[in-house]
Amino acid sequence: MLALLNHLSIRNRIWGIVAIFIGSIIAGSAVDIVMLKKTLQQEKESTIRQVVENGYSVVAHYEALQRSGQLDRQTAQTAALSAVKGMRYNGQEYFWINDDQTPARMLMHPIASELDGLPLLDAKFNCATALRSGTEGPFTPTDGKKNLTEAFAEAIAKTGDGYVTYRWSKALPGGGTTPAQFPKLSYVKKFAPWGWVIGSGIYVDDIDAAIYKRATQFLMLWLGAGALLLLLASLIARSITHPLRATMQAMHGIARGEAGLDQRLAVEGHSEIGELAGHFNEMLDQLQSRDLALLKHQAGLEREVSSRTASLQEANRQLDAELAERRQAEQALQDSEEQFRGIASVAQDAIITINERGEITFWNPAAEKIFGYRREQALGRDMHALIAPERFYAAYHHGKQQFVLSGQGPAVGRTLELTARRQDGQEFPIELSLSAIFLHGAWSSVGIVRDISERKRQEKEQQENFAQVRALNERLENAQNQLLQAEKMASIGQLAAGVAHEINNPIGFISSNLGTLKTYVDDLLDIVHTYSQAESLLTGQGEILSAIQAKKEQADLDFLSKDVQVLLKESRDGIVRVTKIVKDLKDFSRIDSEDWGEADLERGLDNTLNIVWNQIKHKADIVKEYGALPAVECLGSQLNQVFMNLLLNAAQAIETHGTISLRTGCSGDRVWVEIADTGRGISPENQKRIFDPFFTTRAIGQGTGLGLSLAYSIVRKHHGKLEVQSEVGRGSCFRIELPCHQPNPVDAVAELAES
Repeated sequence: MLALLNHLSIRNRIWGIVAIFIGSIIAGSAVDIVMLKKTLQQEKESTIRQVVENGYSVVAHYEALQRSGQLDRQTAQTAALSAVKGMRYNGQEYFWINDDQTPARMLMHPIASELDGLPLLDAKFNCATALRSGTEGPFTPTDGKKNLTEAFAEAIAKTGDGYVTYRWSKALPGGGTTPAQFPKLSYVKKFAPWGWVIGSGIYVDDIDAAIYKRATQFLMLWLGAGALLLLLASLIARSITHPLRATMQAMHGIARGEAGLDQRLAVEGHSEIGELAGHFNEMLDQLQSRDLALLKHQAGLEREVSSRTASLQEANRQLDAELAERRQAEQALQDSEEQFRGIASVAQDAIITINERGEITFWNPAAEKIFGYRREQALGRDMHALIAPERFYAAYHHGKQQFVLSGQGPAVGRTLELTARRQDGQEFPIELSLSAIFLHGAWSSVGIVRDISERKRQEKEQQENFAQVRALNERLENAQNQLLQAEKMASIGQLAAGVAHEINNPIGFISSNLGTLKTYVDDLLDIVHTYSQAESLLTGQGEILSAIQAKKEQADLDFLSKDVQVLLKESRDGIVRVTKIVKDLKDFSRIDSEDWGEADLERGLDNTLNIVWNQIKHKADIVKEYGALPAVECLGSQLNQVFMNLLLNAAQAIETHGTISLRTGCSGDRVWVEIADTGRGISPENQKRIFDPFFTTRAIGQGTGLGLSLAYSIVRKHHGKLEVQSEVGRGSCFRIELPCHQPNPVDAVAELAES
């Protein structure tokens, strides 16, 4: 290789250096582009995997509630689908869930609900381009026409999760989708307990855009750098070869005898070429005076040899003494180093020394065990490049400048908890104690490193246990308060039923007595009327007739005859009204029917409305739109409690005067009841919390915050749903959905055992 270079001219060597430099730039740029693409792809995969893991954890949470017996399987699955359906990330990206059957059915699609329950067999879903099982390894390409659900099934078949790439249209801001399709990456993961597949996708067309941009930048850099280097190389080659050629011609003339020693070369500038010409001229001067100098030097040399011989003998004696002292010092230093190495070799903590350039000069066995690098692999390497994560490089170089000058720094003389990196790239926590020492005219440092991974793991485990205990305490407190509220409402219901029963008896005989009294009054009035017809027979008895007329006028008999009928009618109407209120109160409390049974929800809604009518009649008009519901298997008194809480909330939401609408209807084997108001509405941030225990928007002391929470618990107990739709300033609508018949307990237990 050197022989080949020696045959090249200086100009060609310069051109070769330029070519090698340009080639290095191109090769480095190509490697950078490849690494950029790989990094961006890995970031996309990591991002979508983390997002799907979040959705997976939500489903796992509800499945855990099912396993613990808090929810049945259907309710847990319904709640999980609802929760995942409402989750979003990046503004509009969503999750979907399909089953693991063949062909797979879409269980939940948040923006295309028409696909729910259907297999994706349409031709537009035959667009999978590649797939991969698990999170590592290459993608397996397809013909680009593979069905998406089939690709999802293949991806999760081996490891339970995987990636699928395909082309898909993007959603437009104003609605609809783009005509063009873009590459998209989806991550899917199987939830085995329920046979579900949870997935989400992310567009990856921005990777190609970033690669194109980087390639364009590198191309402009290559062109500019290449042109500049070629121009500079041409100028440098000319400035070197032109004076060299003139110098060589002069030297050839002197060598052939064509010119004498008195010839001199022209010296131009202060470059190496100029220095070469000057030195050549000096050489000629020396050659001319060589003969005379040699003669003079020969005589002096003989005298100098004698003097130098004596001096060398004395120097040898002194050197022998210094060598003996140095051997003793080296032996002491060697003994000290062996003692230090012996201590370091048995130490459990890593002991590392680095010089002023940051290079490792000592690496004990504990360091080999902690970081995974052998001693010969670590010595001479830059310590931070070897074991520190890249994100800390800038802080290290900033502190290094201060340390090299003064031996001081933010970490010197302190014990810090930092993050380090093993040979396999794994990051782990360490405890570092750093000291500075001054060796060989420069500052070096000694670090003692302790792996605290186990300690951190125990601390994290303690924190997680504490968080779990605190969460369990909160749940226990909420359950206890709901139980107290339920017991309080049950006591109120029993009291209301007792009062209604006690009132019912006197109301009964008062009603009966009023009927008898009306009969007696009618008979008495008939007798009085008959006597009045006999007054003409008393014309001869003026005194008696005058007394009778005076009594009639004093009693105002005509008015009394009419008014007594009105009073009796109003009394009987009042008794009928009180009887109806007592009946509604008994129906509301249902103290005689606390077991599951069939009930008329519309009748229960009317009874509850009568109970709370005094708090509603001055604030709202009632509009009823009943759909003739069938009998529903339920706990009637508990559902009446739900109706009462929703009616009172609707009345409280109306600030002046408005309307409360009561609507009912059927949908298959389920019924629904809606209670809507025209009140102030509920803000979006509060809609997420209205069913939480103790959450209330009312002033302190005006509400417990348990009304809607208790209603939500009762509806869930009936295997139903309680949902709300609200708009601030327009009002709210609460919708209750219930099954007509509750699931068979035996079937529910068998289903739980199978799962």
